[in-house]
Amino acid sequence: MKTAFLLWWAMVLLFCFGIHAEPVYRTTISNLHINSFAQDDQGFVWVATAKGLCRYTGSGFDVFEHHRDDRSSLPSDNVLGLYADSRKRLWVATGNGLCLLNGDRMAFTRFQSPFVTSVFLFGMFEYQRGLYAYG
Repeated sequence: MKTAFLLWWAMVLLFCFGIHAEPVYRTTISNLHINSFAQDDQGFVWVATAKGLCRYTGSGFDVFEHHRDDRSSLPSDNVLGLYADSRKRLWVATGNGLCLLNGDRMAFTRFQSPFVTSVFLFGMFEYQRGLYAYG
């Protein structure tokens, strides 16, 4: 009974404070179906795969995945496109929408637009002062 009570409190605290899932470290890439590459301003190489977003650390990969109950995780494991913009941000196009990596927290902010009729996005590009996504 005491264990169940402590487990319940741990789940409440995780939910209330919005703790997000950490990336999983692997020595190999998460999937060989590679859709895109990008290099961020710190020199890390990011790889978009059909089974998550991988950051190459020099000795292995930090793998970011979709977690259904975590709004700060990827919208989908199917990562289709990556773009490192001029403001040193990493944009991620997935099979379920567009998101932006928050590098300080290693969490994702999801974006929705009334102009996007499909959430299945392949990539992005910058033009003048705007970011354009296509799919």
